[in-house]
Amino acid sequence: MNAVSCLAFGLLFALFPEPVRVLLGSVPAGLLQVIGILLIVNGVHLAFASARERLRQFEVLYFSAGDILWFIGCVALVGANVYITTGVGQMAAIVVALGVLGLGLAQVWLLAEASGTGVPSPTSTSTLRDDLMPAGISRVRAIAVSWRSVKPWIHTWLFALNAVFLGAFAFLPEPIARLTLAAYVASGPLLAAMMIWQRGLTRLLGLAHLIPWLPLVGYLGLRLTSDAVGPIITRTMSPALYTYTVVLLAAVVISLGFDAYDCLRWWRGERFRLGSKNAAASGASIMSLPG
Repeated sequence: MNAVSCLAFGLLFALFPEPVRVLLGSVPAGLLQVIGILLIVNGVHLAFASARERLRQFEVLYFSAGDILWFIGCVALVGANVYITTGVGQMAAIVVALGVLGLGLAQVWLLAEASGTGVPSPTSTSTLRDDLMPAGISRVRAIAVSWRSVKPWIHTWLFALNAVFLGAFAFLPEPIARLTLAAYVASGPLLAAMMIWQRGLTRLLGLAHLIPWLPLVGYLGLRLTSDAVGPIITRTMSPALYTYTVVLLAAVVISLGFDAYDCLRWWRGERFRLGSKNAAASGASIMSLPG
């Protein structure tokens, strides 16, 4: 399915760049042709890789990463209102990007199930087994248990953070609102892919926020202090938007501080899944499962 999708859109972009350019808005026809050729090459590679009797794990992850990046790129362009600028073009780009993302996450899921990532094997050491979620539960339940084992105050903080991001809808079509929602949506596939692969939540999940939200912090800071990336936002000219931007910037900076600290702790060795025995023993979890 992924190969057919790549080949179909590759041929469309390469052979009919002008109609596609008109539909999307202002993408240069030459750029569309280059993208089309790259999609054709990728589609051929996908077809050959899929036809092999034994799949190569690194290829599946490579293709899945490409699908996720395609989605993030489309969301970024629509959010920034760059290249994809028509209403129909933006809707079409998002619909196609969602389909591509679905294929990418499905590939990650099936590969994780086939290779048993996050599942303790009979030959694992006791320490390793205690770092993983029990083998007797499904990947869906393992992720759900891992999420429920997060401490209550973290749940409260995450719900509040989501509410701040979703508040951007009140300021559409202001560019800050569009880019905020784009950054918010872009972190979703990264979180999903990491939770699927890890079969639960680990401290490394902070990386999924750092990648799309760091540029957002820079953009928000510039909008509050200069005209470099758009008209400066002041309390006098736009009190509601100014207040929202300050609150959003503060919330994102605090969240990224937590995320950076979590990634550092993961790097130093705290790589257990929340909800596992080692997580419970360390105080990182409020519940554990037998087995």
